Amino acid sequence: MERKGVCMCVSLFYGVLYLFHACIAEGNNVNVQNQVGGDEHAKAYQNEREKYFKGKGGQFSCAKDVDRCKLAMQQNDCIWGYEDGCKSGQRYIEPLCREAQGYRQFGSLKERVDAFWSENDFGYVKNVKKLDLICEPKDEDDSSFACNEQLTFCRGKNIFMDFTFNGRSVYERSESHPFKPGEFGGHCKLVPDKWKGNNVFRGKLRSWAANDIDQFASLPFKPSDPKNCDVVVHTPTILVDLDFTGNLYHHFCDFLNLYLTLHANNSLYSTFDVAKWDVLERLGTFGDTWKAFTKNVYSMWLRYNYKKVCFKDVVFGLLPRMAYGLYYSTPLVEGCSRSGIFKAFSEYILNGLKIKQNRKAKSDLLRVTLLYRSTKFRRIVNRDELINVMNSIPGITVKSVDFNRDMPFLEQLAISANSDIFIGIHGAGLAHTLFLPDWAVLFELFVSSSMAFSSFAFLTLTYKQ
Repeated sequence: MERKGVCMCVSLFYGVLYLFHACIAEGNNVNVQNQVGGDEHAKAYQNEREKYFKGKGGQFSCAKDVDRCKLAMQQNDCIWGYEDGCKSGQRYIEPLCREAQGYRQFGSLKERVDAFWSENDFGYVKNVKKLDLICEPKDEDDSSFACNEQLTFCRGKNIFMDFTFNGRSVYERSESHPFKPGEFGGHCKLVPDKWKGNNVFRGKLRSWAANDIDQFASLPFKPSDPKNCDVVVHTPTILVDLDFTGNLYHHFCDFLNLYLTLHANNSLYSTFDVAKWDVLERLGTFGDTWKAFTKNVYSMWLRYNYKKVCFKDVVFGLLPRMAYGLYYSTPLVEGCSRSGIFKAFSEYILNGLKIKQNRKAKSDLLRVTLLYRSTKFRRIVNRDELINVMNSIPGITVKSVDFNRDMPFLEQLAISANSDIFIGIHGAGLAHTLFLPDWAVLFELFVSSSMAFSSFAFLTLTYKQ
């Protein structure tokens, strides 16, 4: 970054920080229109602060009021908006859209809102949860297997998997073509031609077809009979195939799709195990996140190596790099923001990990977090100068942090969840914007050559309120 660019950054930081310091100091009467994102952002910012400080809180949170949410879901009330019979006005959060130029054209503002909700919000769950029966049971204790059209989400009962040695190592089998004929299936009747045309997006982490799920066979024996199995798994199990677990952006795409799987499977408040489709026991830097979902996460290939296993209830979960999936390959709708999925996911994770947002009053100091990188590239070279500028503004407190492996991830989340303004240079670390308060502001920095990555900035603006 040239020195000229550094000076411009200092000036810009000062103006933006002063603007939001004024918002805090003067309460809800400050007019921030036409500043930092325009009218829509100003209204959303003010509305969220009004709801928070007046104690209204908007619609109740399923993460914080679990019993109320369970009862509502049992009664098939419209909580998320994808339930049968729900109308557009009964969504978890109504998207905020405006007319905008882009590669897609819409006939009306309503069409734009509906497209956003269908592709970027809980309408997505409504689409992926539609299953076709692949293998139908003959008797009550028989197997059954069903998948959606692109084989990205499947559900089975009394399913048999043979993990005994077949001439290849467990590492090779976990990577590609794990099953030979007869090693994966159930005692049921295959529905003719159901596999045809389903492999349009076949590819690792894009469809379970890449893991030979279309090798599912009708078997001559019943997996429900323990004598046919070395191990019988009674606990409902969700299989996940993970992206790169050492990167926050990529790994949280795994966690988001696990959360969406719970919705699609109607098991949001159920007890389940997670079986990873890998040969790694270590859960990695962000491993504490699993605690928000379940107490039992394991490598399926290591635990069941050399065994014949029968699953009573198994789900093949949504994958992180599905075509038109969330959020790695999401088709963005220009001009729209406020996705209920991302707000609900944030609440689910923070509540599950017991991370609290501690702001109590509008008179509290404005909390600014500056995220820097201690890596060779994409560093804020004038970080000390920026911190000095920010510390010169009354009414704010500044925290400069490096979210690296030496800082426990739960500590990182606690900082993110309690930041009013979050500043950082473009990179995976800005996935922390998922956990900022609703009223918070992201300030994303780019070096001159990184504009090709601007879609990430658009993602963060699109999914936070």
